[in-house]
Amino acid sequence: MAAVPELQAKTRKTIGASGGIIGILNYSGFLIPVGDSVHSFFQPKDGSDPVTPPYCQFHKHGFKGLASTKDGAKYFFNGLDEATAKHYEATLTASPILTTVLHNDAYTALPCAYLVTEDDLALPPVYQDMMVGMQSQRPGVQMTVFRCPAGHSPHLTWTEGLVGKVREFGEKVVGGDEGGVGV
Repeated sequence: MAAVPELQAKTRKTIGASGGIIGILNYSGFLIPVGDSVHSFFQPKDGSDPVTPPYCQFHKHGFKGLASTKDGAKYFFNGLDEATAKHYEATLTASPILTTVLHNDAYTALPCAYLVTEDDLALPPVYQDMMVGMQSQRPGVQMTVFRCPAGHSPHLTWTEGLVGKVREFGEKVVGGDEGGVGV
């Protein structure tokens, strides 16, 4: 997680620097426990058959190589008209499997929020709620939960609503004086 201590507003303030990260708002993304990677978190711990999302296509070397998407318009851009969804689908590229282990526990250091995307076909709400629940139960985690009627890309299909939630969270964090940085 990029919210390493030296970039957080509270830490920067102690050394006389301005700015910094005041909170974390996630949407359509993973809340991975410290000590796990995206890959290890979603794979069976008993070594049984690996889980493959329906939109993933693995290339040479399987889980140790690259993955790309199939049916990206359906899974990542639902809520857009077909032509626009296909346009964005064409911009998707292959990426390595996410095996980097999370070591930085910014969840306990900063106020957090998660926007559950209710119509998400790539990361269904049940998984989002499960990740939020796991983090929320940890001591020291401040998690605000928002919900929206969008799919995986609310920045494209629910733009004004997303901006409103970012602003609402930012105002809550600044109102709580989490670093004294304006939104």
